[in-house]
Amino acid sequence: MYASPASPTAAAAPTDTSADVRNGARRAGRSVTRRLPAVLTPAELIDALPRPTGTLSFVHALGGVVGFGEFAAFRVTGADAAARVEDWYHDQLATLSVEDEVSVVGSGPICFVSLGFAPEDESIAVIPAIVIGTTDGISFRTDIGAVSTSEAEQAGTAGTAVATVPVGAPGAVRYADADMSAAQFAATVTDAIGRIQGGAAAKVVLAHGLTAQTEHAIDERHLLTRLFEQYPSCTAFAVGGLVGASPETLLRRRGDHISSRVLAGTAWRDRTGGDTDEKVAAHLLANAKQRAEHAFSVRSVADGLTDVTVRLDVPATPRALPLANLTHLATDVTGTLLAGAPSALQLAARLHALDQQRL
Repeated sequence: MYASPASPTAAAAPTDTSADVRNGARRAGRSVTRRLPAVLTPAELIDALPRPTGTLSFVHALGGVVGFGEFAAFRVTGADAAARVEDWYHDQLATLSVEDEVSVVGSGPICFVSLGFAPEDESIAVIPAIVIGTTDGISFRTDIGAVSTSEAEQAGTAGTAVATVPVGAPGAVRYADADMSAAQFAATVTDAIGRIQGGAAAKVVLAHGLTAQTEHAIDERHLLTRLFEQYPSCTAFAVGGLVGASPETLLRRRGDHISSRVLAGTAWRDRTGGDTDEKVAAHLLANAKQRAEHAFSVRSVADGLTDVTVRLDVPATPRALPLANLTHLATDVTGTLLAGAPSALQLAARLHALDQQRL
């Protein structure tokens, strides 16, 4: 996710500033955003990233933002990680003089955030030195703080980067089980089913982890490009070494309007016997187990947003959302926030915490 000063995402209390810049200290500077002469496509945004690691990305079919370099960064653990990240971000904004000639979503001194799932997992927030983005047909570049000559040269006068390190492919890839073997995972699934049938749990989400070993060092830009090419309806994201693509949106806030795209319930062509997206969708929508799983997730989001909204629209039935390799059940929840409602990051953390409690 990313936070922008254009959205009310910052809390008032400053965080501890005794650490160095890489872990949260204040750093006075300037943020300058200029409109670029050409409108950059999503692919061109990813191409603007100059280095194979340390990439920052939130790119989707309509545009998005990428970042590189580091004005400031913050790493934290604990159940209050989201609140501490938000305090830190607000503290950083207080040190910046901001000049923004476009004032669109994503312009200005934005912050890329990765929230850990469990309290002991590390959460990461990064304010990049350079941001390049496209919103509503407007492309822009933001320079934050003192940008080095080398980074300025890499970004180029037109706002797209000349990669000093060519994008590299990983070569041969070998996969192995991560924390548990396939047999152990199957046993865990059997145990989870027993817990549900016995009333000890209503829903259990499990994943079988794999470790990939590559022939060459991983270039995050290569991953982002391949993901966006293969899943163009998803958002290609990267922050703190976490790279992926997702069609789901936990929480989006624009002013007092919020939305959340809930995905739960999944089907594949080769497992349903359907040879078209339409047949797979019909199978999915008629499957009681998949519908029940989806309704569980929709209730979780609705429960988390009801008391902070004056209006919350929750469709009674889901729709099928076909992707390149599978089809999800999807529900788009929308609403209008109460005055003084929590920020986007606080709302996302609230939904995140409800998921943890329910699971």
